Amino acid sequence: MQKTIYPPRAGARKRPPRVHKKRLKPIQSAAQPKPHRYLRLYLEQEGLCFYCRQPMELPNDGNFAGRLPGNRITKEHLFAATSDRRYRKYVVAACHSCNQERGSDYHWREFMIRKIEQYWTPR
Repeated sequence: MQKTIYPPRAGARKRPPRVHKKRLKPIQSAAQPKPHRYLRLYLEQEGLCFYCRQPMELPNDGNFAGRLPGNRITKEHLFAATSDRRYRKYVVAACHSCNQERGSDYHWREFMIRKIEQYWTPR
């Protein structure tokens, strides 16, 4: 059985066929460096990591794309962001390696003992 194709109404304009155009998106890298977002934290902590107290470096084109170097500055949220904890006082600067090592772990004591043992030498 064949479908019946009805003629268009009298006087109706023919619609042009739909053409699907592919929109080209601009090529972007994974992330663009925004050193101004880290500068306040960097200056407050004198360029040292909150956990290991080792010097950090600000983002630039060379160390922002691809895999982050261990000493690159990152923002560390001390507590999970909740309605009452969205303030700057809960954000510190930490080097990428410390930030990744801590992860979402809330066992501060064990984490800080490991960090202290790593960089502290008894007299």
